[in-house]
Amino acid sequence: MNKNSKILLTLIFLTFILSINTACAADTDNNRTTDTITQQSSIESTLTVQKEMTPTDTKVITKSNKQDVKKESTTQIDVNNYDEMVSQVNNIQQGSEKEFTINLKPGDYNATANMTLKQNNGINYKLIINGNNIELNGQNKHTFMEISQCSLELRDITLSNFETVVNGRGI
Repeated sequence: MNKNSKILLTLIFLTFILSINTACAADTDNNRTTDTITQQSSIESTLTVQKEMTPTDTKVITKSNKQDVKKESTTQIDVNNYDEMVSQVNNIQQGSEKEFTINLKPGDYNATANMTLKQNNGINYKLIINGNNIELNGQNKHTFMEISQCSLELRDITLSNFETVVNGRGI
């Protein structure tokens, strides 16, 4: 055993001996105080209070650290053709909600107009279009959408025969 191990073992042993002596001294000290009338009276009043308590006197306090996280809800909109989609994109820009999802249902999606998605009243809109494997056809005469200070996410959709970008801000 090296010198450090011996010192550590000695310190542990001394700590153990001192803790036993402290416990014995505490027991002896308690015995002396119970002999006094003042201490006995004090103990009896405490016991009386404890006996009078009923379960209805108990109050449980719970604390929750769960933080309330406010999630912005996405408004879901179903459309059945291209004209309804154009109308809904225009309606989106009139409200105060920020995030929308347009779900394309089976129907006629041949383009009849150009669409624009732009910031309105300080709101930068986020639009998600779930195409459900539907093809939108621009018929070689329409741009799909001009976008300004907003975001557009296309999912599972095919765009064909749309005109090129307008002023560098469209699809």
